[in-house]
Amino acid sequence: MKIVSKLLLAMMLSAAIPAWAATDASAPLFALKEEDKVTVQIAAIDTANRKLTVQLPNGEQADVDVGADVRNFDRLKVGDKITTKISAAIAYAVVKGGAGVRGTTESTGTTRSESGERPGGGWVKTETLSADVVAVDRKASRIKVKTPDNKVVEANVKNPAALEQIAVGDQINVVLRRSIAIWVEQPAE
Repeated sequence: MKIVSKLLLAMMLSAAIPAWAATDASAPLFALKEEDKVTVQIAAIDTANRKLTVQLPNGEQADVDVGADVRNFDRLKVGDKITTKISAAIAYAVVKGGAGVRGTTESTGTTRSESGERPGGGWVKTETLSADVVAVDRKASRIKVKTPDNKVVEANVKNPAALEQIAVGDQINVVLRRSIAIWVEQPAE
């Protein structure tokens, strides 16, 4: 199951980054948040094939296929600056005594500009996994969790503050959220 490896990744990443103390034991502890933003400029447009040639920040050019579901393609002009922002965040919450109901959920959503607006849109995917803590070894800085498919997975926890919050019988909820947004930042004049 792919989500099990995401759980391990999230736990290892959260262990490597300092956890902020929360007064509420179920409050999420953010382990990682990364954003990358890049702005490119349209160098050429092939309307018949719905392709853009864009100039990257390093001066190189790249061709981009633009799907038929993208509205307002006809409003793009050579010289427009298009910005893309990619975000990823992993958070986890320890639910004290919450063991028992394990599961995974996944949701996705999309947005796109309305007809007549500047081209733009976005995509977001959120995956959540709930796993039961079945063993905590503070000496070795390791925990074992039982995943929704009943596998017991072992992970290193390098952050002592995070490890102190976890006990057998707790549940760990891991949330992985990824998003992409794209919009015309500066139209050509």
